[in-house]
Amino acid sequence: MEMEVSILLKQAEKTTNAEERLRLLNEVEQLIMDDKSSSLLNDFFDEIVQLVFRFSNFELRSFLLSLCGSVCRTEVYFVERAVPTVLNMLSEADDHLLKKILASMTLIYRSALKWILQKPPSQFGVDQTWHAVSEFKTGVLSWLESENEGIKIYVFKFLEHCILAQIEESANLKSSAYGCQLATELQASNDLLFSSLTRQLVAPHISLSGLSVCLKSLTDIVRNDAEFLDRFLDCCKKLIVDIPPTLSHSQMESLFKVMRFHLTTLINLPCSSEAVLEIAAILQKLGISPAELARLTGISKSKLKRSATGDNLNAAECSAKKRKSDPQAQLKRICSFLVDTLTPDNCVELVLASFPHLPKIMPEKFLREYVPIDSLPINEQIERISSTIASVISSAGLSCNLKLTNKRQVKKREEKKDADDVDDEDDEDLDGEKKGILSNEQYKIQSASKSVAKRINLADKVAPLPTEEARSVIENLFERILNLQKFELGSEDAENQRHILITMCSLYEKAELKDKLLQKILTETLSSGELALQLLYYQYSIYLQLRRQGNTTATERALNQYNNTLDSLLSALLSGGDIQLNLFCRLVIYAPQLSVQALQVLKQGCKQRSTYIPCLNMFTSVIKHRPGQRKELFAEFASLSTFDDDTAIVNGWLEKLNSLYRYPPTKDLVKELALNHLHLLEQAVPPDYLLLDENEEKKWDERSVRICFRVYCHLLPQQVDFLQLLPDVYVACGVNVKRLINTYLSKPIKQSSIPANDIVELVKQCPRNAEALIPRILEPWLDKNSLNAELVNAVWTLYTKRRPDVRFLVPILPALNKEQFISLLPKLIRLPAQIFKMITGKVVCSSSGSKTVITADELWLEMCELEVTNENDFTQLLNLFGALLQNKRMFSSDLLSGIIKQISERQVVPAIFFHTIPLLLEAQASLDNLIGSVLQKFVTKQIWKQGEDAWQAFVQCSSKLKIHGYAALLQLPASQLRNAIETCPELRQDLLKHVENMEIQQRASITKDCINELEQQQQIAVENDDETKAVSC
Repeated sequence: MEMEVSILLKQAEKTTNAEERLRLLNEVEQLIMDDKSSSLLNDFFDEIVQLVFRFSNFELRSFLLSLCGSVCRTEVYFVERAVPTVLNMLSEADDHLLKKILASMTLIYRSALKWILQKPPSQFGVDQTWHAVSEFKTGVLSWLESENEGIKIYVFKFLEHCILAQIEESANLKSSAYGCQLATELQASNDLLFSSLTRQLVAPHISLSGLSVCLKSLTDIVRNDAEFLDRFLDCCKKLIVDIPPTLSHSQMESLFKVMRFHLTTLINLPCSSEAVLEIAAILQKLGISPAELARLTGISKSKLKRSATGDNLNAAECSAKKRKSDPQAQLKRICSFLVDTLTPDNCVELVLASFPHLPKIMPEKFLREYVPIDSLPINEQIERISSTIASVISSAGLSCNLKLTNKRQVKKREEKKDADDVDDEDDEDLDGEKKGILSNEQYKIQSASKSVAKRINLADKVAPLPTEEARSVIENLFERILNLQKFELGSEDAENQRHILITMCSLYEKAELKDKLLQKILTETLSSGELALQLLYYQYSIYLQLRRQGNTTATERALNQYNNTLDSLLSALLSGGDIQLNLFCRLVIYAPQLSVQALQVLKQGCKQRSTYIPCLNMFTSVIKHRPGQRKELFAEFASLSTFDDDTAIVNGWLEKLNSLYRYPPTKDLVKELALNHLHLLEQAVPPDYLLLDENEEKKWDERSVRICFRVYCHLLPQQVDFLQLLPDVYVACGVNVKRLINTYLSKPIKQSSIPANDIVELVKQCPRNAEALIPRILEPWLDKNSLNAELVNAVWTLYTKRRPDVRFLVPILPALNKEQFISLLPKLIRLPAQIFKMITGKVVCSSSGSKTVITADELWLEMCELEVTNENDFTQLLNLFGALLQNKRMFSSDLLSGIIKQISERQVVPAIFFHTIPLLLEAQASLDNLIGSVLQKFVTKQIWKQGEDAWQAFVQCSSKLKIHGYAALLQLPASQLRNAIETCPELRQDLLKHVENMEIQQRASITKDCINELEQQQQIAVENDDETKAVSC
């Protein structure tokens, strides 16, 4: 099976057909999954990864992601290798690949959690793989604000699986103190992820598909952990109240159907038994009939009804007793009496006079049937007031001793009275028909004695109220209407209530009323959204009306009142929780006009880690949908570019700036911002608003350059013609700014798809002193593009004309010919060893048949031929030889053997060669015999006749090589041996010791002259020792 996998991988590497390559890799995956021992996976995984990244396309990367996810589900230990591979694709992932990455990490996360929990406790917080998984999980939360709905749905599923995995593992961790600590950490993570999902459920711009997936994910989580049930139900209530405005009526019906399905499944769970009434109340709002609810929950209709209305049994019994003691007929008699008595003039005065004297606890019927009077016609208003007062009189235990006649009979009598003179007796009878209102006890006594009660004269009772009392009446009336809790958002009664409250605030112009209304909005945010918006629109309409009338003072006062209201609401809501933040976003979007102070509040929210995502969304939304204020709004949004304290917030701002760039009406504004910031770098010092401290020295530093260059870099991948503007700016910049530009430019160039013609044009038109910018652009650009002849010629021409640093040519070195490269070699060796090693990796290939600038052996020989005049260059050249030898794949033992033989056959040997021999022997110890024989060969070729440098190098080399070098030196003529010892005095003792240790047969190979010379050297050594001892004495 191992052989079969190897053959399939080789076939996949050689084939040019992408579909065939994918088919072969799928066969490899099947073989790996069938292998029970996992040996195939361990042996061939790295090879598969290299193959995928070599022929990188979407299908192959999707295959690799699927393989990693499938393998980790069965082999937990494999997480350590799979996670870096998956996360490595994030840097260049588009939206489609990002979905695949999320799907793969969804499968991997559970295994990663099990894997890290198997490790020692000390590894939980410091393991690099787990740290990368945790960072990914945290980073995924920012994708919840993506404009791509598909990505959001994949994020929902990923977060769901994370929470479910952590719930499962938490249950197994509570057997020890350490396990309890980890369980607490996982629970905190669950709370964070669950809160992120619930925020998306009530987000204003989520689609129906997103809502459906999010609801399903939350429901699955609640099924596994009942602790989340209450938060889920609260979220469902918010969703019913604040339906996303983007949903149509049919979509809203579909949403309610989905909610009914998921909530119905929760009713049957044992964990939700305590909340069944609350679930039933939500289902009832979603349109399920009481009978169906009773069937689902097993609870009677009456109990469900009591739960929905909030009335208890005691209140119902009291209400029933009152209905028995106060018959409906008596209410009708009192109401009819009041209707005939009230007029439109005294109606309002009667209401104002009566409200302060009403009982503190109003009757249930009154609260259930109350409708603001200004929503009805005049005649119906009078009837409503009479009915209301009749209910109050009845509930207070009062009755009426009246003989009410039919209205037709009353009219006939009045007509008869006008036609004929009637006597006083008729008048008394008519007056007697309208008697006073008495208590029940008085009514019974009076009925028995047939006495007549005193008549109520409304004219005597109604009088103008004093100022203080009127003020008290207004405030009490306002507070009573404000505190009514029975209205539901969207009902006709709620609309009337809001209209009355707002009108009273505006009509009476009392700060106390406005403060109470704002406080009500802030404390009951969930149900007060419409009230806040209507208040703002009402105040703004007053401002517009006064502006049309030309009243400057009143107009300014009205505008200030509107601005104060908006600013107060936004400031208070921003510091609240999720519900307040939701209303904050609604006000920002739908407010008729945003004041300067409101924008400051919005900017403050954009700078806070807890609120920056929704605030940035709102900022971009108002810029797009308020064309009249677009320039002013964008200027405020652009001022956020100076914020540099939090990388996540900066990245979020750049992402929203990118969305504004893609929006045609704001595209020019974004481009103008980028160019303005770019040209700021031409100034000698940064502008004042970029300085953190007024006393700070005005100079360009890393922060100020990053801020000015950031927008340009972010837009460059989409606006590639920006690249042509950079060289002129680069010339005008200071040295420090140029250095930082070179640092920051690599990433945007890699992300850009710049045509080769644009790069050629950039090189040809490169201004003087901007040459250093060209390699900084070419190096990252060549990661995804290849060199062509026109570009190479343009760069080479510019180099020959301007003669800049040789590093200017580094990007195009692989495209030069051998002669050009060799001509540059004297300059290239002055580069640092690591850079030179990188260059050789690009231009040299040890495999024969591959097209290269120069082969490895040719490079070595050419470097040996270089004429080095100073000590620094000589040392640098030796360092470069050492760096090359580190690449043992390129400079193998066989290649080095060939180089040594080739040099040894030359008539003139470069002196530097002898200095490289110790390096060669250190890198490849197997060359010792070859090097020894080559040195002896140099003796026979009389190396001392090839120049002083070569001779001294030979002697030093032999001295360093010890045994192999001594063998060569002992083959020298006596005179040359003496010269070698004089050149390198330390050889005297070393050679003598070497000869003493030699066997008799080995000594026989040494010439007699050499033996004599060695004896003389030994005498010299003895004399030197004696002199040294005499001097020391």
